[in-house]
Order: sequence, then C-alpha cells, then structure tokens
Amino acid sequence: MVDRRQMMLGAAALGMSSSLAFRAFAQSPAAGSGTLTFGTLGLLAGLDPHVAASSVWRKTLTVIYDRLIGYDTKGRMVGELAESWEFTDPSTFVVRLKSGVTFHKGQPFTAADVIYTFARIQDPAVGATLAKPLAGVKVEARDDLTVVFSLPQPDVSFPAVLATEEVAIVSAGWMASAPNVAVEANGTGPFMLKSFDPKVQTVVTRNPAFYEGPAKLETITYRSIADDSARINALRTGSVDVIDTVPWNQINALKAASGITVFSAPAAFMSLFCNVSMPRLADPRVRRAIAWAIDRNAVSMAAFFGYGKPLSGMPMPATSAFHNPDTADAFGYDPKKAKALLAEAGVEGLKIDFMVAQTPAVYVVVGQIIAANLAAIGIKTNIQLVDFPTVVDRKNTGNYDLILYGTNVRGPDPNLAYDYFFGPGTGFWANGAKFEDARVSKLLAAGRAEQDETRRKEIYRELELYLLELSPWIFISWRDDAMAYKSSLQGMAQLEGALNVVTLPISAQHLHWA
Repeated sequence: MVDRRQMMLGAAALGMSSSLAFRAFAQSPAAGSGTLTFGTLGLLAGLDPHVAASSVWRKTLTVIYDRLIGYDTKGRMVGELAESWEFTDPSTFVVRLKSGVTFHKGQPFTAADVIYTFARIQDPAVGATLAKPLAGVKVEARDDLTVVFSLPQPDVSFPAVLATEEVAIVSAGWMASAPNVAVEANGTGPFMLKSFDPKVQTVVTRNPAFYEGPAKLETITYRSIADDSARINALRTGSVDVIDTVPWNQINALKAASGITVFSAPAAFMSLFCNVSMPRLADPRVRRAIAWAIDRNAVSMAAFFGYGKPLSGMPMPATSAFHNPDTADAFGYDPKKAKALLAEAGVEGLKIDFMVAQTPAVYVVVGQIIAANLAAIGIKTNIQLVDFPTVVDRKNTGNYDLILYGTNVRGPDPNLAYDYFFGPGTGFWANGAKFEDARVSKLLAAGRAEQDETRRKEIYRELELYLLELSPWIFISWRDDAMAYKSSLQGMAQLEGALNVVTLPISAQHLHWA
C-alpha cells in the first residue's frame, strides 16, 4: 500500500492540474490578526464543486472541499481523505479512507460519500467537468472506510485524476436535502464557507474540526479585483494581503518594493481555441495557417516583459518526462506559408469572430497582436471584448469562432493534459467545440493503458504530431504567473508548473503572520 505522506509523483500518478490542492488565503489587515484578504483577478460565479470555472474557482473551492488525493507544499502527491491507496491489478484501484472525518455541517465521512460523489460526477444532468473521463468507472464499498474503483480500462494516471480539484468529495446525506450547490458549500476542508457574493467576494472561516488540525488563519476573504492597477494598489495600501496575476510589466517594480514578496514561476500558456464545428474553421489547413501567421516573439515581448517565451508547438513542459523537443517548436512565424495554406484550402476573404477577455489587460494586448497578424494574411477578425465568465460560458457551449484563452497542462502526466483538452466530450474544450477524432481517442486510450514509460512516450509523441497536423488548438506563448504578498505572511509554498495556480490553497494550513 502507498502511505499518504510518502507517495511522490511517479509514472502511475504523475500530473495534476495547475490547480489542485490549494490550501488557502485568508483576510488579514494586520499582522498576527489571523485573517487574510486575497485580491484576486477572477470572478467566482458559482460554487458547484464538480463544474470547473476559473482559477479563482480552484483557489476557493479547494480550501472548502477535499479530494481523496492531493498535493503537499513540496508538490508531492499525498492523501487528503485517502489514508492509502494501491492498484491491485491494472484496472482495480483500492483506497482506504481516513476515519473520524466530518463534513462542515456535521455528517460523518464514509465510503457512501465517495460513491455518491462519483455518481453525481457521472450524471449528465450535472454537467460535471470530468464526467467523460470518469465515465464507466464503478465504485463499490468494501466497508465504510474502503472503496474499490473498477476502471473500464487500465489507467496508470488514475491517482492523478483523483487529485484534480473537480473530484471534490461531497456529503451524500447533505445532498439528499437538495441544497443549492451553486451558492452553498459543505466540504471537509480546512475552511468553511461563511458568505458568498457571486462575482464580488467569498469569505471562508477556519474549520475547528479539520482532521489535520485547525489552520493558523481564522478567516480568508477572496475579493474580486479585476482591474490590474486597483489590485496592485490594494496590496500597496494594505487593504489586501495577497494578490494574484501580477501584471508582467509590474513584477519588477513589486519585487523592488519594501515589505512585499513576489513569487513568479512558469505556470501557464496563452492559446487560441478554434471551434472546429464552425465551417469557417473546419479545415485544418486554415487552422495551421493561423498558427503560422502569429508572431510569437512579438507577443512574448509586448505582453510578458521577459516573463514569457514563445510556444510554437505542444505545451508539455520541459520539466516533464514526456516533453518532446521535436513537437515543442513546430510553428514559426511565416506569413507566406500561412497564405499558401489558405490558398490551398481555397479560402479567401475569411471573416471570423474573435472573443477576448477584457481583463486582465494582457488579453487585449495579445488579442490585438494576433488580429494584426491575421489581417496580414487576409483574415479579418471581429474582436469581441467580454468578461471572463462570458468567455467560459461560450467556450463550454461552443458559441464562438475563435477564443484567446490562458490555461495550463494540469500536470506532468500527458493523460491529464491531452485527454482533458482533446478527449471527446471532456467538458473543457472538446465538448463545446464538438471535437472528436477517432485516432486521437485511440491514442489517448493507449497512453492511459500503457505501463511501460518508454512506450508511453512513443504513443504521446505520435499523438502530439497528429494534433499539430489537426491544430484544433493553437499555442502561442508560455507565461509566468506571479503572486505578490506582504512579506510578513509566512508559510507560503513556492510551486512551479501545474501546481503554481494553487500555491495558496496548498499552503493554507501553514499560513500565518510573523
């Protein structure tokens, strides 16, 4: 069996979303007060623990709800509600649950809650983000504290799937009372929901009965501050203690400021989502033309001020064992080649709607560069500036032509990245765009099942080369994500890559004021 505090990311459990075990912020205007205020770029519209929305959703929900498996402040995979786990054969995964855990509203945690959680995720009416990847998974209780997962096919990445924040465990008893999970919450995490004002503010308070002991902070307030300048000023004036998504042109200035600590690390990338169900973008030659038309160096210089670099191939980080140099730099800046592909496709005078989030401002900067690049090859774009919740909603419903989107690969295991992004009906991108390709699905299944790492690498290399040919997504630029906070705040982890976005939630148990 694998001890919850010893299991590291490995071949059978690599990878997690850039958003997984956040252990949280709290509001705190004064050092030592036990409270912390987090000024976040994102707008939190709802609290459903199984329907992912944005990074602030991850940062907030993962201090309220636990999963079976999560990550510690060193980025190691550890048990949250799981005491231990093991594969007893390639398709059977057994989890021993912690005893004595209670939900915030008093219900005891048992195997019945795990069974209910997976049934809810698999219910089409819920619209859960991981409904498709978890389809066919059967969950049975061996006893009150042991669950057995029977997988429809071998999946070496299954522990990492369980560690994604969209697999938050909910109370079967509480759910039987038909609560409105969009505005109510009842988890087992270190903080409990106190109040929720959609798109404005969320307040959580310390869970005194948390199974690992109460957090040091008493309260965390997540305050939405979409304007970059206002968010920075709030930190400088002390009205908030932590801010996320520091504008790249302000990172150096904040690093030089007295009493402020800045942590910046490679974490995410900018990309274009092509709606392949739209006739205008159905031909892969048109999508490859767009890929060749983009001046990625110009994007990196204008938008990220030295805290980004071009991404001209597939977005598997160089730190991953599955990184392929020959698929990392597939597209250069070549307008002539782009025009030739459009001519080959018989496309002339193409007009497309281009949806861009109006905040943070970097989206507008990148969107304008891309629009100019596309105009140079004869593609006219109608830029639609909208708020980020609208971007997410229209992405999920497929109501768009082209979207500028920032995200991450969800972990070093390629299954978490590519199945989540390109698997049919996975709910992130493919479902809304109605993308489904038989060869992609076959390669994804083969990669999940293969236990030999060398062979897995070969499978994912083949998949990446094929995806570059299809170009349903167009990757543009890596970017650092930076967080700034008062230097008197102690206990903050420093995590890179997929876990960077959840640095605060992962740190929540340990945050305190000097």
